[in-house]
Amino acid sequence: MWMQDKPLLQEELGRTISQLIHAFQTTEAQHLFLQTFWQTMNREWMGIDRLRLDKFYMLMRMVLHESLKALKTRGWDERQSEQLLELLMTEILHPDSQAPSGVKSHFIEIFLEELTKVGAHELTADQNLRLIGPFCTVAARTQDSLVLHTVTRGIFEAIVEQAPLAIEDLMNELEEEEEEDGDTPSREPPEGCPVAGPATPLPPPGTSGPAIDA
Repeated sequence: MWMQDKPLLQEELGRTISQLIHAFQTTEAQHLFLQTFWQTMNREWMGIDRLRLDKFYMLMRMVLHESLKALKTRGWDERQSEQLLELLMTEILHPDSQAPSGVKSHFIEIFLEELTKVGAHELTADQNLRLIGPFCTVAARTQDSLVLHTVTRGIFEAIVEQAPLAIEDLMNELEEEEEEDGDTPSREPPEGCPVAGPATPLPPPGTSGPAIDA
């Protein structure tokens, strides 16, 4: 990867390296592969010159993507999800990790994008919360202002920006279900779903509004 300077061959080589994770038959072996990869990136990062950075950014993205695909093949198992997240947090975002700022920032920036590509159509709300939960913990505890800023921008702000699309998708799904049941489609939100706009009454002073799930 270090010597390859042709973009198309870099992509092919990146896919070959990242897909090696699927050659291992056990979760333990896969995690050892990932741990070794991220430790290698951390150790060698400061020696990568500016002209080579982009292909290693691409390689990190591909490895993360395949890591999530491996998790998907196991049905997003809760225990294995926790093990993968613990490995990633330990090697990249833990205060005692050896990860340089460039590795930390890039990992945070691409995590939600790759998770969306792999699991957007099947992950439940609880599973999504479990997968982004470690970033909440990092944001709450970190003393690194760069990490806090990157988590805020790359995770929390990205979720807020996507919220209107998520609500629209929910309404479309409800309409499809109503059509399948033979009911007349309705654009009215489901009971308990908050609606933004002037018609939405504000709660009286001293009281709390409706609870909104994350």
